Amino acid sequence: MSRRLLQIINGMVGLATVGLGAVQVFFGVSSPLYAGADLPPFPILDSNLRFFGGMGLGLGLVLFWLLPSIERRTLLFRAVWLCAFLGGVGRLISWPSTSGYWSSVGRKC
Repeated sequence: MSRRLLQIINGMVGLATVGLGAVQVFFGVSSPLYAGADLPPFPILDSNLRFFGGMGLGLGLVLFWLLPSIERRTLLFRAVWLCAFLGGVGRLISWPSTSGYWSSVGRKC
């Protein structure tokens, strides 16, 4: 993969991560991302959503910081993507308990 393509892809991912993270930090449970989910306004849930939104916001900003010299900061680049991978593993682990939800998402699209 060329350096420029890697920068473009990571820039787009960083933009999405910063945007979604900022929405989570500022809105928490009442985020427009969860408008149809009818989430209960539990303080712990709101706190967790805002915290993990802040983590995403921070990782997105790190991706932006890496873009100009992505080939020299490979360890940090790999660490950021390891975090994303581990988040995906967590989502995969939750799949059995949310399988009804995910099958309904496909029908709504």
